[in-house]
Amino acid sequence: MSGCANVSRYQKSDIVAFGENLNQSKQPLYYLIRLNAKDGSEIHSPDFLIKFTDEAPPVPFKNLTPELVAKYLPPFVPPPQWPQYIREKALRDQGFQGNGFYVAFRQNQFLAFSACSLCGGKDYSPVVGKSDGSAFYPLPLTLEQLTDVFGKPDRLYKVGEVRY
Repeated sequence: MSGCANVSRYQKSDIVAFGENLNQSKQPLYYLIRLNAKDGSEIHSPDFLIKFTDEAPPVPFKNLTPELVAKYLPPFVPPPQWPQYIREKALRDQGFQGNGFYVAFRQNQFLAFSACSLCGGKDYSPVVGKSDGSAFYPLPLTLEQLTDVFGKPDRLYKVGEVRY
């Protein structure tokens, strides 16, 4: 699946975020944040906090485990329209999805994280925050909010396509 537009791509270490001018905004609003270790590499990212639900306490990204994530998100169920071989491949991982979040592990090792406010045709407000707990923001984020949580981007540029 892909979406095409004049998309702003923010990159800081292994964190990638995508933003567009949503709802007639004058600046890009970043609706998707993701980290991916599918190639087996170690993740290098700034510390940040996640609030899986409004009632849940903030969780440091570096503390994510399958057991912890399972307390807040249900297991990921591949959509029925996916081809069978992709569904089977997805079920090999320990995936969790809900409230705009997706977190996956393979053999208890971190595999992938995403927070998305406009994915799958639904609106969500996943919340990320600064590592010291001084600020929390629901997606979509402005560039200033994104920078407040993750730091100044290593690279900020326009792309024509986002693959989910």
